Amino acid sequence: MVSEGVEMVIYVVEGLIVMAANLPVALTIFFLKKFRNSKEFTFIGGLCLADVVYGLCYVCAGISRLHMYSTGEDKLLRTRVECYWAPWVVLSFAGYQGTAVLTLLVAFDRLIAVFVPVWYVKFSRTKRIVVMCATFLFVVATIPVAFVFEMKSPDGQGLVSAECYFSKSLIAPLWNFVLSFRVFAVLLSVIFYIPIGYRVRKLVNDNKKRSVLKNTHLIHLTATIALTTTVSLVLIVVPDIFFLFNFGNIGSDYHLVFYLISLNNCVVNLLLYSFRHKELRSAVASGIRMVLRREMSTQTRHVAVVRDVPTRTLNMLS
Repeated sequence: MVSEGVEMVIYVVEGLIVMAANLPVALTIFFLKKFRNSKEFTFIGGLCLADVVYGLCYVCAGISRLHMYSTGEDKLLRTRVECYWAPWVVLSFAGYQGTAVLTLLVAFDRLIAVFVPVWYVKFSRTKRIVVMCATFLFVVATIPVAFVFEMKSPDGQGLVSAECYFSKSLIAPLWNFVLSFRVFAVLLSVIFYIPIGYRVRKLVNDNKKRSVLKNTHLIHLTATIALTTTVSLVLIVVPDIFFLFNFGNIGSDYHLVFYLISLNNCVVNLLLYSFRHKELRSAVASGIRMVLRREMSTQTRHVAVVRDVPTRTLNMLS
C-alpha cells in the first residue's frame, strides 16, 4: 500500500508531466504560423487542451490534499454537495468529459476526411475552432446541470472525506454516467475506424497498383490517430470498466494504478503524434527554443541595465 502522502506527490508529478507535454503542443498547433493552414491538427490541439485540464485536476488535488494532511483537515467530513465545487472535482468533471468528446471528434474528423474529402477540404480551420469551442462550452455547461441532480438527490447530503475524491464526491448515478459516457465515446471512436481502416487500405492498394504516392499525408495521419485511439481503448476504457463494475473490488483497491494508467494515456498518445510526425515534433522544439532564447535575451538586457546603473551614477557624481 502506498501512503497517502506519496500518492498525492505522484498525483502532482504525473499531472505536471501531462501539462508540460501537452501545453506546448497545443500552443504550437494554434499559434505557430506554420500550422495555421494545417487544419487537420486543429481537433488534435483541442484534445491536447482537454488533457491539460485533466492533468491540472491531478495537480490541484495533490497539492490541496498534501496541505490537508499537514493541517489534519483530511480527517474532517463534507457533504457531496460541498465537495462538488472543489477545484479538482470541477476540473475532473471537465477533463473526463473533454477527453471523451474530443477523442470522438478527432475520429469523426478522420471519417469525414477519408469518405467526403471535398467537404472536408471546404471545412475551414476557423469553422473547426468554432466547433471545438462549442464542444468545450458543452462540457462546461454539463457541470452546473449535473450539480442540480446532485443537489436534488438525498445522497448529495451524504458525508464523505474532506479530501473530496472525484468518485466519492458524485452521487452514484452521476459517477456512472461520467464513466459510461467516456467508455461509450472511446468505443464509438474505435468503431469509426472499422470503415476508416477499410477505406485507407483501399487507398494504399490503389497507390501500389498505380505506383504513385497519393494521399500519403492523409493516410499517415489517419494511421497515427488510429493508433492513439487504440491506446485510449486500452488505457482509458479498461480502467473505466474496472471502476464502473468494480470486479472483485479491484477498482477500489487499485484506484491509484487505474487513475495513473488513464492519465498516462495523455502522454503516450502525444509521444505517438510526435514520433510519427516530424513537422509537429520540429515545430514544438522550434517554439520551445524561441521562448528560451527570448527569456535569455531578456535576462541579458536586464543584467546589462543593472550593471550600467552604478556607472551612470558615478558619472553624475563626478
